[in-house]
Amino acid sequence: MENHTLPMVQIDFGIIDHETSERLSKLIAVAVCPICNSKTIILKEGEKTIVRPICHEKFADLIGITMNSHHIDKYAVDIRGKIINVFTLLEKFIDEIIRRKSFDSEADYDKYVNIFLRGEMTMKVKMQLFEICIAKYEKAHQVKCDGLLDSLNAIIDKRNHLVHWTVDTSKQGVEFFLNKNKIRFIFFDKKDKRHEECFDNDSAHKLEGSIKKLTFDVITIFKDMKK
Repeated sequence: MENHTLPMVQIDFGIIDHETSERLSKLIAVAVCPICNSKTIILKEGEKTIVRPICHEKFADLIGITMNSHHIDKYAVDIRGKIINVFTLLEKFIDEIIRRKSFDSEADYDKYVNIFLRGEMTMKVKMQLFEICIAKYEKAHQVKCDGLLDSLNAIIDKRNHLVHWTVDTSKQGVEFFLNKNKIRFIFFDKKDKRHEECFDNDSAHKLEGSIKKLTFDVITIFKDMKK
């Protein structure tokens, strides 16, 4: 039998919040070593949370990967939440511009919204409508919105990756997170080809700033249309 024994070491989780502490407690209550079926306990050393004794590498992996997966999930929720939150206002004004330039009545616009909410219209289709609206705006106001649509499409791609792709909590994903302090969002296409997008706090903050800038530009166009 495989028997990678450790000299009864411990895992130091440092200072953790209440939610993480509760999750760790539940894990330790049921976790047993896959090699010798022994259990472990949680101890407090000052403000630090310690788990010991850890008797085998596979037991350490079991606890460490489970808890690190939890950290990755929390990190992903935080990043996703920030981006979805700021994108909501941008999308609202995209819709308002489409309503003003593409529909003659509130009833017709409501039908469009219902189609989109039922999932029968993708964000890509919405952007095609928006592109037509921007072309009308440029012609009417004798202006050029250089780079606006390209920037919007790039932002929408990243937003879709965050919303629809899966967070990589595999062993490799955990190692990547620990080494790079980044999380990977992954997707496998119909040909089983893997695609990934990596985020950390800095890249999420940069994306958030780009969305806010685009929102300002779109709101400016919306205000011009009302004149």
